[in-house]
Amino acid sequence: KDRIIFLGSAIDDNVANLVIAQMLFLEAEDPDKDIFIYINSPGGSVTAGMAIYDTMQY
Repeated sequence: KDRIIFLGSAIDDNVANLVIAQMLFLEAEDPDKDIFIYINSPGGSVTAGMAIYDTMQY
């Protein structure tokens, strides 16, 4: 099973919330496997992007 999250739209609070929820779910499901995130985003909210980044560092 591939553990891939694709982010293909502008980052706002709702998109960040969905991406963070997916990352936390996949991490809880199997903490030892890698999660791959493909980003094709034109940008968006800096604070929402930093929330995603902070979750990646967790």
